[in-house]
Formats: sequence, structure tokens, C-alpha cells
Amino acid sequence: MNRLSKALIAILSIGLLLVILAGCNSSSSTSTTPADTTVVLTVTNGTKSKTLTMTDLKAMTAISGYTGTKNKKGEISGPKPYKGVSLTTVLSSVGGLPSGASVKFTAADEYAKTLTYDQISSGTFTTYDTSGTAADPEKQPVVFVAYEIDGAALDASTGPVQLAVMTCEKQVTDGSNFVKQLIKIDVVTQ
Repeated sequence: MNRLSKALIAILSIGLLLVILAGCNSSSSTSTTPADTTVVLTVTNGTKSKTLTMTDLKAMTAISGYTGTKNKKGEISGPKPYKGVSLTTVLSSVGGLPSGASVKFTAADEYAKTLTYDQISSGTFTTYDTSGTAADPEKQPVVFVAYEIDGAALDASTGPVQLAVMTCEKQVTDGSNFVKQLIKIDVVTQ
């Protein structure tokens, strides 16, 4: 081998080594974490079914606002700023919500809650002020799939996603309308 060939091989080898090392040390803000590619939610409407990852949910049109709850003892939690995707947007991935249908929400522990068409489409929930007194809604409550609270991912006891009802900064709804660790949404037609 002549000296030119040896020099060319050496340069190419060093270049390849630098590319490999640069790849090992790079940190990209667009990298996908394993949690972003894991299925977090299955949505079904009749024969149509779709699995969604956190990346899929975050690619949908996001909504932000306030969410808070009143528990059976009358204790108020929140309201706090949340971010997620409206249920109607999520359901559009499987054909939407037919008039008169209801929706069943299932948690990882198999707890299930069903909401009616009117609750979902018209926001017919009882709302309370932050002292716990029933009040007319300042804005129409919106059912949504939450994935952030106070700008951070939901903690493991609540998420990665949760069924929630968005109200306003000064109002809350019954905690029984929320489903922690939501894993499945089923449209139920009569």
C-alpha cells in the first residue's frame, strides 16, 4: 500500500471514529424517551380501535386550563393548571361520538366510569366554587385526557394520563368524574 492510501485510510478511520463518538455524546431535545413510544391509551368505537402513545397524544391539538375536584367529604383539591387533549379530539381518531352514545373509561386497576353523551358534548356537570358551594359554570366544562399538571408530567399515581374535567380557575367539579391511570376509552352505543 502506498503512503497516500495509508493516509486516506487513516483520515477516514479518524472521521468515522469522530462521528461515532459524537453520536454517543449528543443530547437532542427531540429525542423520544421510551415512555413516549409506549402505548398509554386504547380507544375503541365499535370495530374501530386505536392505540395511542404519549407522542400521539401530544401531536393532537392540546388544550390548557384549570381543573380541580370536590371529593365526597366536600374537600377541595385545586384548581390547578392542566394540559391535555379534549375527549372529542381523541374520539375523532375512531370516528367520533355518535349522538346518544356514552363513553366508558377504564383505569389500570380496572376501575371504570361511564359518562353520558350530554356530559361530554354539553359539559353537564355540577360545578362548585373553591369553597365547595354549587355554582353556575363560568365556562362550559370540557372532558379531556390530561397528561400535564403545573407544566410537568402527571405522577405515577395519577398518570401517565387521566380523565379530567376542565372548568376555570375559580371552579371545580366532582372528583368522581375523574379517572386516574386511564388506559382505555370505549364508546358505548345503545
